[in-house]
This record gives sequence, structure tokens and C-alpha cells, in this order.
Amino acid sequence: MKSNLKVIALLIYIGAIILNPVKTFAQDDKIYGIGVMFRLDTAYDLIPVISKVIENSTAKAVGLQEGWHILMVDGVNLKGKNQREVMNLIRGVDGTYVKLLIGKSKNPKDTEEFIVRRRQIPTK
Repeated sequence: MKSNLKVIALLIYIGAIILNPVKTFAQDDKIYGIGVMFRLDTAYDLIPVISKVIENSTAKAVGLQEGWHILMVDGVNLKGKNQREVMNLIRGVDGTYVKLLIGKSKNPKDTEEFIVRRRQIPTK
């Protein structure tokens, strides 16, 4: 099970993918995003939990931290969403913003909204 969780952990090198029901495509073949890695937390209703914040990323700049849960993206509740659905909700065009509702603990009142700009993420 733990090895499956490692496989599940995905980079949210979010960006430049615009989801439509027929196809997705990348902007300039570059990766844009907020600069976090996440996994689905099996102990917390499969809500995405931040497993790493990339140095020099916009996520780091706004103060996102490892261990915090991503509860909502632009008003969409992430409970029951799979990894791809979460990534597609967060992805967008370089320079645009995404609004995240973050749970800082398992206390439902301990939440904060973050608005994070999508930027190019280094892939090497």
C-alpha cells in the first residue's frame, strides 16, 4: 500500500493545460504551475495533502506548507476527486491565478484561502 502511495504522489507542476471535455493541450510545451507535490491522504477522505513545496515557487512565496490539505480549488470541493481531476482543476495558463482553500489541520475551522499565480516550473 505504501508503494502505491508513492506512485500516487504527483507533482502539481500545474499550468498551461486547459481542460475541455474533448482534449487537453499544453501551452508552449512548458510546464506552468504553483510548485507543489501532493498525494491523496488515505487517512483523511482522500483529500489531497501537500507533500512538498518547491523552492522558488509561487506556492512557497505565498506560504503554502507541507502537510496542509487542499480542500477546494476555485470553489470546487476536492473530496472524491482523483489525482488527474485535482491536477486539471489547478492547471491553467501562465500568469493566471488559482484560488485554493487550504486546511491547516484536521479542524474544519482551521482553513485559509490562498491565491497563487501559475508560473513556469523547472522540470529538471
